[in-house]
Amino acid sequence: GAAPVVLDNSVQVVDAELAALNNGLGDYSGAVLNVALEGGLGDNNLLFINPTGASFTVVGSVNTQGVLQSFGQTFATFDSRATQLSITFTGSGTRPTQALVNDVASRITYASTDNAPPATVNVRWEFYDENHSGSQGTGGVLRATGLSTVNITPVNDAPTLAGIPTTAQNATVGQAVALADFTVADADSSNLRVTLTPTNGTLGNLTDADAATAGIQLTGTAASIN
Repeated sequence: GAAPVVLDNSVQVVDAELAALNNGLGDYSGAVLNVALEGGLGDNNLLFINPTGASFTVVGSVNTQGVLQSFGQTFATFDSRATQLSITFTGSGTRPTQALVNDVASRITYASTDNAPPATVNVRWEFYDENHSGSQGTGGVLRATGLSTVNITPVNDAPTLAGIPTTAQNATVGQAVALADFTVADADSSNLRVTLTPTNGTLGNLTDADAATAGIQLTGTAASIN
């Protein structure tokens, strides 16, 4: 649930033929950069682009399709699908120079809203020069690949307790009264403990899981306790 983190703020994508175009400024029109999470992670693991402080802007949001623009001119499109991010440098409005391509690559982010994330996540990078016409030379479409790893530090979410009445329940001396229904939950754990401690009277129809501890101890899953 933490803020997205940049995968690699110093990554560079370089193709000798494309970098030499546009008087040495580079023209990556047609090239494609794909970034994907490995390991069959769910859709609560997200790849996107953080344009803060960048030389370009992002028009669109995570889990959508959109465009990247420099000074209001489109130089790339993107397709964001949670665990996958595909960027196609189109050059439809302005040329995707070497500087723009590297600026985009160095601002790709990863975020997870998983309450029980894995300790590490592998990220695969693939760059295609899209040399279908042979204008870059023989060999056809060529690919460069890379792999980076994200180490995740889990954050303990506090358990929740709901349904506690805001006013006192009425009881008659000598007669049992049922407690108001309440529910417990914990996004991080399936093993919970609830302690019930009356200030007056006694609790009945409950099995104390730890007689050595004050109060009545209920342990187990949220479903069994609830």
